[in-house]
Amino acid sequence: MTCNPKEDTHSIMKGANELLKHIERVRRELNEQALRFGLQSHAVLEKSRELDQLLNAYQSAESGAHMDSSRRSL
Repeated sequence: MTCNPKEDTHSIMKGANELLKHIERVRRELNEQALRFGLQSHAVLEKSRELDQLLNAYQSAESGAHMDSSRRSL
């Protein structure tokens, strides 16, 4: 089994782009709900938690991708 860094990078980037699209969709939903129901509503708080989880996942993925690329350059 061979490891192709170019394919790995492409796969990571594709996943990151999909995650960013999802983050943007949830962010829009959060803003819409906040305007409709107010910042203290249960729905808005739940959507905010969902967005936080997505942002944390994205940050973790980005950190991992940067670490992988720096290891390859060694």
